[in-house]
Amino acid sequence: MNAKTILTNWVASFHLSISKSNPNAQPALLAYTASPQAICQASLSGELLTYYQHIVLPHSCLFGNRFFNIEWIALGEDSRNPDYLGLDCLPAWRESYQIFAQTLGEDLIFCDIREARCPVYGLISGNDRLLLLSDSLFDFLAFYAELTRLQAIEFNGAIFADAQFNLNPEFANSVRARFQHFSPDAQAGLARFMFS
Repeated sequence: MNAKTILTNWVASFHLSISKSNPNAQPALLAYTASPQAICQASLSGELLTYYQHIVLPHSCLFGNRFFNIEWIALGEDSRNPDYLGLDCLPAWRESYQIFAQTLGEDLIFCDIREARCPVYGLISGNDRLLLLSDSLFDFLAFYAELTRLQAIEFNGAIFADAQFNLNPEFANSVRARFQHFSPDAQAGLARFMFS
């Protein structure tokens, strides 16, 4: 898939998640733009640069997903700054890592911009082990769009088995089945990041 298809599908999945979780919500400002936006940050490159050039994200944006809900962080937000988050003390942290999202539990999601495909990593809050989540930012965005559709359409939001928020086993198996598109290291990282 090309960048335009991946990014427009990702934006469409955002609007689907919002309409399913809160039908009365104001329309969000998240959008795709075919014309690249000017980016003032020289530290961006590869797929992450393309993402920020083509996604209109005026402020951080939260999908309406009930499982693996992610806040996508706009450029200029403090939560993109590793020094602000105290990550400069983490031995494994590199200057080439660019934070672009976080979970509601404050687990970080970031890219390594040394590579054009911008592999995606996760860092679970309180842990110092980096987990590979995807070999490419665009693969991760396509996966997240697919996960959103799975929750909203195939399971109609009924992803929990009980009132204690244990996942419906059929839903959990459907999520794991979507891991097969990733490398073995990314599959292991996604499983730990999403299900721990």
